[in-house]
Amino acid sequence: MHEIEEFRLLTKAGVIGYYNSCEITEIFGFREGKPYNIYTLLTFEDSGRGEQKAKFLTEKLMKIPGGKNGKYGIRASRVMISEAERILEKLLAGRLILEGESESRTGSLAVQPKKYVPSGDTAAVNHVLKNNFYAGSYIMEAFDCTKENVGFLLEKPEILNALSEEIYQILPIQLAAVSDRLGNVIFQFPVNLFSVKIGRAEPEGLLVQLQYNQACSAGGQELSCVAINHHDHCVNDISRLVLKDQGEFIMPIKVIDETEVILMKEEYQLTLYHEKVSFANRFCLDMNIVNPQKRVFRQDAKSVRLEVGEIIKERMWENPYKIKPLDWIGNRIYEQQRSSLEKSGKFRQFFAGERQKAVDFVREIINKHSSDGVYLWDPYASAEDIKELLYYVPYCNVPLRVITALDNLNNNGTRKQIEAIRTKLLEDDLDYLLMHLEVRACCFGHGWGFHDRFLIFPSQKPHVWSLGISVNELGGSHHIIQEIQNAQHILNAFEELWRELDRKECEIWKI
Repeated sequence: MHEIEEFRLLTKAGVIGYYNSCEITEIFGFREGKPYNIYTLLTFEDSGRGEQKAKFLTEKLMKIPGGKNGKYGIRASRVMISEAERILEKLLAGRLILEGESESRTGSLAVQPKKYVPSGDTAAVNHVLKNNFYAGSYIMEAFDCTKENVGFLLEKPEILNALSEEIYQILPIQLAAVSDRLGNVIFQFPVNLFSVKIGRAEPEGLLVQLQYNQACSAGGQELSCVAINHHDHCVNDISRLVLKDQGEFIMPIKVIDETEVILMKEEYQLTLYHEKVSFANRFCLDMNIVNPQKRVFRQDAKSVRLEVGEIIKERMWENPYKIKPLDWIGNRIYEQQRSSLEKSGKFRQFFAGERQKAVDFVREIINKHSSDGVYLWDPYASAEDIKELLYYVPYCNVPLRVITALDNLNNNGTRKQIEAIRTKLLEDDLDYLLMHLEVRACCFGHGWGFHDRFLIFPSQKPHVWSLGISVNELGGSHHIIQEIQNAQHILNAFEELWRELDRKECEIWKI
């Protein structure tokens, strides 16, 4: 089998590294008396430890958040390379059978060919690999294409997010960030053949520092090192060098902007290192005066004395390759990127008097991303705001949630606010709304104060926009609506408060 041949190549001593055992980390669910696979990772290591029987990392089987989804557990073990190969053979037959088991934990799995995963944040699968920080790893992945056992996690992202947060307290992996890997089994082969550092060699080009693993003799090793300099989607320069030993090597390449560095073992057609590096083209040297001055002022009827120092711009250094034409190109790229962000809906600014323009823009976002529902998080969200935005969702009965905050009035005043919202929402015939809408409020001492305004789309890969202003003030004064990158964290924070407000007195509206 081709996959077995790939496995044996990757585990062969001196090809991409040295391994003497394989650590198996299992995250499994337990339902109706039987375990099923949530995610399993087999990581090959050069460890002084031998075989180890399975040890639970959870104290006991834990309840899966949500209350009706059974339990889960995490355990780890260590096996020899030959046993890991046997597990792969079983996977090729469509079954996941681990230590002491006679029954498969999963449905049919499709084993994918090997692939190289560079270190860093670019590859999403790094969220569920172990310590892929250095030269990267190869992986072989058995993909659960049907997701039968884990489908409930995909259908309810809030359960997956809560489960992922609990698992993260035990293991440094984030399942919610790569929900497509649920039910999968991954073999991870870290590249530990060498360590490498990339630096600048002025004025020649790029400095490559290569040091082989102590278990390896540098003699007989041969790596191809390729450096490619990119700028403005063009290849400005390229250099190739054959490294037949360890030590320091200079790549003759003009380092202008971002340089891509690749180390390959051409004998086996394997990439062993891939990184994009960039260096400062300009910097300032600042100096503080040793004897700072005193700034004296009054605040809250008190005298404040604050030490302040004077900054001296001593000198400016520039890379000799940082020539004037690149500044013009950089300015044009900036303008193009800003224009592209605006066209894509990821960034838009509005000014006073642009109310309808801002509302239309938010509705465009909703039309594009609301197939799995919309959550509005706005401390001043009113019934009018909900109608103006969420009633324009172009899908029937998707989950619509709103968290608002009511004024800290006496109980009667708060109840009047709640009644005003309900009265407004009752103006319509509920049978014709075709909506699944819930509104909860921080009130009667429940929940906590919040300020930011977000529009959240809770799909498998969530999206979140910061509104910059409350819905009732859209386009009333200058504000920026922009998509934010840490969408999963915002969604988790919303759901945490949503659960806190799961009380009858905080439920404003539900249809």
